[in-house]
Amino acid sequence: DLHSFPTRRSSDLEPVLISPRPPFADQEQGNGGLLGELASAALKLSAKERGETASLDLKWIPEQAVQLDTLLKDTTPVIGMAWDHPECDNPEDLGPNSVVLCDNAVMSDTLFQSVYALFTRADSDLKFKDDASLDGRTLCLPQTADIADLNRDNRRWASDKKVTLTRPASVVDCISMVEQGRADGVLMHELEGRIALQRLGLTLLFRTAERPIAVRSIHAIAAKNNPAALEIISRLNEGLTKLKQSGAYAEIVQKQLAPLWSEMRAEARF
Repeated sequence: DLHSFPTRRSSDLEPVLISPRPPFADQEQGNGGLLGELASAALKLSAKERGETASLDLKWIPEQAVQLDTLLKDTTPVIGMAWDHPECDNPEDLGPNSVVLCDNAVMSDTLFQSVYALFTRADSDLKFKDDASLDGRTLCLPQTADIADLNRDNRRWASDKKVTLTRPASVVDCISMVEQGRADGVLMHELEGRIALQRLGLTLLFRTAERPIAVRSIHAIAAKNNPAALEIISRLNEGLTKLKQSGAYAEIVQKQLAPLWSEMRAEARF
């Protein structure tokens, strides 16, 4: 029980290891992007209840694998962001980071829920009207990505080889493969994918499929064997509850994502 850990008497800087995942975790924003602002607001609310103060001390780690390794070796009170919730009950569907996470880390309550989507070329004939419409197609996912959403329920796209999976090193590699016609689609969080395409100058060459693949939750993590870090997760959870009850959570999400949502609505009109 996370709440069984004692609360510290003072709170100043909360050390956070964070890896870039715009717009969820964005190094170009001083507050760390959407999840950085949500986590900071939640911890401040939790600290205020005790007459304390709290703010995030963000340390940017380019690779999530390096972030996870650093987090698990660090004995100081440090947490990590931003991580999708893995399907730990299906280890055969997990990427290497998720395998380590399931065995060694604890996740916070949900910081944000995001649509996980299929992106295709704008001129593709692929119409994702039902699961069977992807049979025989080639989908691209980075090597570290989980494939649980491909096999959940009765899909079994990967386990029954209904689709062909290509697994390059990065999302950018997958986008390139789809652009070149070497894959039919790439799976990404919708907001994350749109930001990536914007920054690559490829927005007009891609479209999002008609149906979502899944809805995923994104979290902060702490090492199971680090009581001080687990205490931060406990206070983060308490603050998140208060943040959502107060309406401040929705205000932060609206402020952070309104520009991107406006662009998405504008694209939908064409």
